[in-house]
Amino acid sequence: MSRKIKLTQTKTYTKTATIEIEYPNDLPLENINDYLYGNQCFWADSLDLSTISAEMEYDSDFDDIRYDVVETTEKHLCGGQI
Repeated sequence: MSRKIKLTQTKTYTKTATIEIEYPNDLPLENINDYLYGNQCFWADSLDLSTISAEMEYDSDFDDIRYDVVETTEKHLCGGQI
């Protein structure tokens, strides 16, 4: 029975977008999460559209190579990341 090593590489690409929205001066800063959650209808679509049109960039922090050792019967013996 022979064994094989399967190598799998995953490269991650990211898109980053930024938009700005107004936050009322009369609201305390500790209420920002509640404000954003309660007003998603005003900013969520704009952020999505901005993200869609953003450039895709390679993210070297998320480059991953892993290996799996299998027998010809495709029984998984072990695996790990390099």
